[in-house]
Amino acid sequence: SSGINAEWPLRPGDLLEQQSTIRPVSEAERDMLLSYIQQHFQKIEIQLKESICQAVMVLKSRFLEERRKKKTYPNSAIDILNEFFYKNIANPFPTEAEKEGLAERCQLTVTQVNNWLGNKRLQYQQTLEKSNEKIKEFSTSF
Repeated sequence: SSGINAEWPLRPGDLLEQQSTIRPVSEAERDMLLSYIQQHFQKIEIQLKESICQAVMVLKSRFLEERRKKKTYPNSAIDILNEFFYKNIANPFPTEAEKEGLAERCQLTVTQVNNWLGNKRLQYQQTLEKSNEKIKEFSTSF
C-alpha cells in the first residue's frame, strides 16, 4: 500500500502542472489538493481494511458454526451401541476387538465408538447421581 500511496499523488501533481500552463496554480493550491487527495486515499484504505476484517470475521464465525454443529449417528448405530452398553452395564468398557466389531457393525470409526461410549458412560453416571440425590431428598422428607 505504501508503494501505491507514494506513486498515486504524483499523477494529480502532473495534472496540476499541465493546468498551470493554462491558468496560474499556486504552490499552496497544489499542496492543498495533494493533501486532500492523500486524506481521501487514507480514508478509502481504512474502509478497505475494515471491510476485509469484517469479511474475515464472517468467515471465521461460519467456520466455527460448522465445527459446532452436532454430528448425529444413524439410529441403527445408536441402537447397536445402546444394546452393547446396557448388556455390559457392569463393565461398559469394550476390548479393542469389541470396539472394532462395534465400529464395523455401526459403520463408524473406532474413535467415534470410543467417544460415543465415553459420553454414554458419563451421561449414565450423571443420571445415577441425580437419581440418588432425589432418593435421598425423598427419604429425608419423612
